[in-house]
Amino acid sequence: RSGGFNITFGREAYGPEFLDAYTIGSKNIFFDGLLQLNIEGFIWKYRDQQSSHLGLDLLGVNAFFTENIGRSTLQGFDIDFLIAPTRTTTITGNVQYLDANNDEYVTDVPDLNEADTLGFITPVTGCPFTNSSVDTIFGPTPTYAVDCSGTRPLNAPEWSFNLGLEQVIDLGDFELVANVLGRFRSNRELNATYMPTSGSGEDLTADASLTLRPYDERWFITAYVRNLTDNDVLTNYQIAGNNVVSASYEPPRTYGVRAGIEF
Repeated sequence: RSGGFNITFGREAYGPEFLDAYTIGSKNIFFDGLLQLNIEGFIWKYRDQQSSHLGLDLLGVNAFFTENIGRSTLQGFDIDFLIAPTRTTTITGNVQYLDANNDEYVTDVPDLNEADTLGFITPVTGCPFTNSSVDTIFGPTPTYAVDCSGTRPLNAPEWSFNLGLEQVIDLGDFELVANVLGRFRSNRELNATYMPTSGSGEDLTADASLTLRPYDERWFITAYVRNLTDNDVLTNYQIAGNNVVSASYEPPRTYGVRAGIEF
């Protein structure tokens, strides 16, 4: 991935990102199609990894920018399966295990205490930091070198599970298709500050739908429910500067009816 530019003081440019990806796997069909089983192992190694996030430029102004943070390794396995015990019943699922680590993650944030703009302020971070400096057009600018090496990359749950069931019911001239899909994800880090509050926590959600369609026509009507258990699922967590925090959630329980024509 190529480098680029930011309209952000002290972070005007960032370099390219490199990825070495290795994958080995097997795709299989057993028992005349009764079972499909796909297994994949993978290792991804990033160098000069790019990270885009909210933060402070070197004048202490809130900004959104991209920077090179170092190296990371993501490795694990994926298992996908499909079971068709009858002509009208299908069970699908996915299991993913992800061992992810920021091997090298060092970034600079402004030392506002030294800049004497907002008084004594230390970085908003859960990582260790030391005094440092960065060369800008105004000369050496005091910063803190924040070292988040050894942390987990953002949005990288250790475990993810998906399990779905589809049942087709014959109603004479019509068919009724029932679907249920459940999803589990373990805790994910959502913010580059790695504060204790920036984890998503575990979440378990389920969706369901019923679709009615005639065999000899192209129209259908679907009743659906999303987030059946009405869980709060945190998807985004941002810290702007040192005193503004925002969070976003997936929609709450949502239900409705949808109709359409296929052509």
